[in-house]
Amino acid sequence: MSESLTELRQFAEALALDAAERVRQARRGAPAQEKAAGDWFSALDGEIDQHICQRIAQAYPDHGFLGEEGGAVGAQDQIWVVDPIDGSMNLLRDLPHHAVSIALVQGGEPLVGCVVDPVRGELFSAA
Repeated sequence: MSESLTELRQFAEALALDAAERVRQARRGAPAQEKAAGDWFSALDGEIDQHICQRIAQAYPDHGFLGEEGGAVGAQDQIWVVDPIDGSMNLLRDLPHHAVSIALVQGGEPLVGCVVDPVRGELFSAA
């Protein structure tokens, strides 16, 4: 791995902050879809999932991506695991309890993790 953990953590933070801003801006009126019985998500989930996947592919083309909405893409040895809106049902009900969650995993071990609360503007990360 040529990137430092600090660089990877900062990249995850930038992605999560950008996604959180998108959630804040589009929060109200996001159309909902049912994935399975009782399991709902908004179109915003898919849009943010795809946006994060594209940003990762541009910055780290040798890394894989596993999104809650889009599935797995690319390499599996270093893979970014993303939940674009962790707490979608809360968002859909306009409850202020949801977050953007991003992690980088290598060989089954977490290297970097970042969670941003779009409502409170709080960011938590570790590497």
